[in-house]
Amino acid sequence: MALLAAFVIHGLEARLPVTAFFQITGGLLAVLCIMLVGSGIRGLQTAALMPATPVTWFPWLKLYIGLYPVAETLIAQGLLTAILLVSLTVPAWWRIQAQKT
Repeated sequence: MALLAAFVIHGLEARLPVTAFFQITGGLLAVLCIMLVGSGIRGLQTAALMPATPVTWFPWLKLYIGLYPVAETLIAQGLLTAILLVSLTVPAWWRIQAQKT
């Protein structure tokens, strides 16, 4: 499958917007990273290696997108989301400041 994707990308190289391609794949990797952090921490809690504090107000979408109604997973995923958002906004802010000068 990866070989097929490589041939398609190489064949469409002249017409493929590389910037958009990497922005989309970067976004998908960020979402995957958030899901894996939640699933990893939940796995540690299932193995009784970490405490689990239930959160009753959290919605039911937990298993499908890697979000669980447990405080520890939500805190870790929230921190990771904040880090990812800062990593997007700081370079954009720097570019805006550089254009002003």
